[in-house]
Amino acid sequence: MLPELKKYTLCRVIDSWGHTETFGVAKMLFADLESAKKAVGRLAEAPPDEFLRTYITNVRRIIATEEEVQLSPIR
Repeated sequence: MLPELKKYTLCRVIDSWGHTETFGVAKMLFADLESAKKAVGRLAEAPPDEFLRTYITNVRRIIATEEEVQLSPIR
C-alpha cells in the first residue's frame, strides 16, 4: 500500500456535540515529512475506490506533527 507508512490508526466518531458528517479520522505515521508528502501525494493522485466514491463526500488531508505533553499531577 504505502511503503513509507509506519503506523495506521482509525479514529471513529462515537459521539459529537451538534450535527457532524464526520465518520472518523485516519492517522498515518511516517518517519519524516518527506515520506509523508510522497505517500499523501500518491494517495491524492490515485483514483477513488468504491468506498470513497460512495461514502466520503468531503476529503480533507493535512500533515501534522505530534508532540507528547507531560501532564502534571493534580494537587
